[in-house]
Amino acid sequence: MYDGRNNLRFAIVGTHGIGKTTAMYDVAAKLCKKGIKVVTIPETARNCPFPINEKTTRTTQEWIFLTQMRWEIEANGRNENSVILGDRSAMDNWIYFKHAFGNDDMDIMQDMLQKYLKRYDCLFFMRIKKEEYLVNDGVRSTSLPFQQIIDVLIEKYLIKFGVKYIEIKNTDEIYDYILAHIEEQRIQGLQRLLEE
Repeated sequence: MYDGRNNLRFAIVGTHGIGKTTAMYDVAAKLCKKGIKVVTIPETARNCPFPINEKTTRTTQEWIFLTQMRWEIEANGRNENSVILGDRSAMDNWIYFKHAFGNDDMDIMQDMLQKYLKRYDCLFFMRIKKEEYLVNDGVRSTSLPFQQIIDVLIEKYLIKFGVKYIEIKNTDEIYDYILAHIEEQRIQGLQRLLEE
């Protein structure tokens, strides 16, 4: 159905344990019901073969950062006229790396990240609302201070890097924005055809 340009790329960003995964699948289901092809990118950390959260290593963070980008690049290359919606973005993963290791060896990754962020049409920033999602599921950290630090760092770097983002309160805001963006891109695509 979407017919504006190749793919639209979005991601839901924010600290762990706030409902990003639930939001991503909720929005994807609603878009599919409208006939829009959606490709979801799951959270990479859950697939990481190395220690995560407070026990993370450089190898862990490099694996997560690069795997996130690889999955997004693969989804973009394998699909056309799709909405690609990620549970996190490359930026989230970079934030966890920066939190764990400070500025050591960050120049190359930061440069790569800032260039890569331009590929997203928009990031949807979810804040900590309730603690209902911060549960011990055997994977995510349940440390509230750790969760809060990551939340603050994500906001700081969204602003510092000049990333196009919207702070959202519910999934309807994501859904409405994507629908409006699809229509805008479709109209621009039609205008380009008329100008040829």
